[in-house]
Amino acid sequence: MDAKAEAARIAERLGPLIAQLPPAARPRLLADLERRAADRYDTWAASAASNTEADGLRACAARERQIAAHVDATYAETPGESERHAPLVTEAASVYLEAFEGRSRAESFAMQAALERAGAAAWRAFADADRAHGAVLLECAALEEASAGYLDGLSSRG
Repeated sequence: MDAKAEAARIAERLGPLIAQLPPAARPRLLADLERRAADRYDTWAASAASNTEADGLRACAARERQIAAHVDATYAETPGESERHAPLVTEAASVYLEAFEGRSRAESFAMQAALERAGAAAWRAFADADRAHGAVLLECAALEEASAGYLDGLSSRG
């Protein structure tokens, strides 16, 4: 499996979903997806090979939740947003789950690392478009990169 190619395929499928929203609403949608990723990390941590691995995966989950918290604090929720986002989040989660089906742990970690890097690129693009909140969005990108780096170590161990 080529993790980068799979991550690019997922991003290609998610692009039209995200594009359905006005630019100002996109960070909050991604924050919802970050919460889903945190849940995935928690699931992996529950079946980790060691306490050290579990702690690392829980730290990744915490970073995902920190990203969501940064976005929540930066972008106010608009009326009806949850209702508009719900079907998009459900569809995006389905795309992610489908991509992970039948993959080994190492393959899943490699793919998640590639997805974290794609997420970091998205946060940097948001920062370029929204200079007023650029520092927060760049922090989100750094958090994504930190998780990707951790996952690289896990995926290389097989």
